[in-house]
Amino acid sequence: MRIAYIYDKNADITADWLVEKTFIDTPKTERLDLAALLESGGLKSGDILVVCAKSQLGHGAGAKRNVDRVKAIGATLEERPLPRATRKKTGRISEIEPDDKTVICGQWHGSQPPDAVQATARRRTGIDLSRSQLNRMCGVRSAKN
Repeated sequence: MRIAYIYDKNADITADWLVEKTFIDTPKTERLDLAALLESGGLKSGDILVVCAKSQLGHGAGAKRNVDRVKAIGATLEERPLPRATRKKTGRISEIEPDDKTVICGQWHGSQPPDAVQATARRRTGIDLSRSQLNRMCGVRSAKN
């Protein structure tokens, strides 16, 4: 049987793990499900325990002990790393092409709201520019805007 164990993560991450049972712990539960899994017969010989990282099984030496307990039971430990979170692309104003800068600054000093100008800048350059970066690049917006 394939069994998932997650600590302090959303249960949705196990959707593509093809597991039959999921044990979920949070800091409030003090790893009661892990204890049930390892000590109360939740995990049996021949089972596969799926985790996103071995560190999910405890802190430091505790995680190593629990990995050894899984092996002593006769189960297999499978790691399914989580996909990395995508980061916003940030960059330097100096990386922006002169043509893009002309269009963006024209809108910045025009009647467009700041959010619309930021969306245009993101679409044209692929860089999230803050209002302060737009002020440095194009100059401060006039009081009427």
